[in-house]
Amino acid sequence: MAVVSQDGAMLGYLSNGCIDRDIVLQGLAAIETGQIKHIRYGAGSPYIDLKLPCGGALELVIDPAPNLEMLRAALEGLYARKMAELSFSTQSGFVRFQYAPKPALILAGRGAILRTTASLAAHMDFELHIASPDSDDIDSLGYLAPKSCQPMTTP
Repeated sequence: MAVVSQDGAMLGYLSNGCIDRDIVLQGLAAIETGQIKHIRYGAGSPYIDLKLPCGGALELVIDPAPNLEMLRAALEGLYARKMAELSFSTQSGFVRFQYAPKPALILAGRGAILRTTASLAAHMDFELHIASPDSDDIDSLGYLAPKSCQPMTTP
């Protein structure tokens, strides 16, 4: 999932860079017209000059005015560790996307093994909960994204 703003900035990514610039252009066009777009890139796409390196396909729904309540509910569901679903109406019917909460890992311990495991898990986008009697361990992990590393208190 990604968001394109009216000034052409993009938050998130969909293709690891190979077609993101075109996605921004398509997003800006949708904002300008106010029309939902359904686009396919890769295999079976009308864009023969925009190939995906993996050889697969990517289907997008670009909604210039998404239902903010639906997005908030999905986000709250994910934070509550529940499945979330987003539905969009397109010219060919409804498109539904399901999202699972990111994997969670609870780590308890101290020292290099705790710090290394936490760092690897954060880079793999796990939701982390860390318990350590050593405040230096917790402090040393402060560079991790705040939502991915949530220290737990220990007695």
